[in-house]
Amino acid sequence: MLLKTIRFTLKRGLSAIAALFSLISGMFWHISAKQQMDALDASVEAARKLTELSIQFNLWAAYTAVITGVCLACALFFED
Repeated sequence: MLLKTIRFTLKRGLSAIAALFSLISGMFWHISAKQQMDALDASVEAARKLTELSIQFNLWAAYTAVITGVCLACALFFED
């Protein structure tokens, strides 16, 4: 009974973390896309800076997507 409760709690916790990181990843990709759109109408130097920022946000989005995937995989491990 205790083991079942622990598995349930871990599954729920990992699922909540995955949901949070999925939201953060989407936010990073949204910001990146907005920066790329803004770069279209910017001067050459500003466009370069916006593109660099966009690349950084894409990296962070990818990192958080990996964390999301790991959390979901672990949550599936604890599935009954």
